[in-house]
Amino acid sequence: MFSEEIIANKAESYYGAFRADTGVFTQESSDNWNRKIVLGLSDMIVKIWNEWKSDTRHYSPSKMRYEEYLDTVKRAERRLDPEGSGYEVAQAVIRDCKRFLKLVVLYRVRNGKCRVM
Repeated sequence: MFSEEIIANKAESYYGAFRADTGVFTQESSDNWNRKIVLGLSDMIVKIWNEWKSDTRHYSPSKMRYEEYLDTVKRAERRLDPEGSGYEVAQAVIRDCKRFLKLVVLYRVRNGKCRVM
């Protein structure tokens, strides 16, 4: 099993289990941001993984798409709440998401050159 597949499986199962005990999101709850980060980034990982697996062409995202994904992870990292519950899980999701983006997206980024002759 490859590293990117392990991360995608984690996102589907372990981080997806966080969905079951979330309850109702309220603005006053201190763990709101950590749970939103876990759910949002794990959904992003699963979406990228499914897109990559179902694409029959050679998967090659643009550099701009990779930068958008990375910007999303950086924004989530800035919004972490150290006092909230699930802080360690949110940190693990961010770490795994950065690694996943590097493995699946960055190494397949097209340089913008037209390769048609």
